[in-house]
Amino acid sequence: MSTGRYMVWADTGGRTRATLLDGNATLASVQAALQNHSQADILFYIEGPQVGSTPAPAGGVFPSVGDTVRLTFTDASGNMLNVVLPAPSANIFLADSVTVDATMIGDIITAVVGTVLSAAGNPATAFVAGLRGVRGQGA
Repeated sequence: MSTGRYMVWADTGGRTRATLLDGNATLASVQAALQNHSQADILFYIEGPQVGSTPAPAGGVFPSVGDTVRLTFTDASGNMLNVVLPAPSANIFLADSVTVDATMIGDIITAVVGTVLSAAGNPATAFVAGLRGVRGQGA
């Protein structure tokens, strides 16, 4: 069985990025080596056995996980936090196909507010905006 390590990095601006690794043993030494060469720091990490599933992607206008939507929220102190949605459904956008229509993602907003924490450790209090972007494969 393989081991996975999920690391969330935070930079000086409070932005975060995740690194996902798959290994055949503990990945602590890999994390330490990465930290030695990064200006960001580990906000938290989780390591353990990976649990697999059988994905059944739906396809659509933006079928690639390289197509993403960055949903930006704020906490009570004004800190921003982002939730990235890969391969978004086309029906969540306004006519420009870039801006997210908040009325179409009420379930996501409800699930995130009060639950997801900013890099400062505060829960999200409000949705700010959502924009579609394309990131490189493997990022």
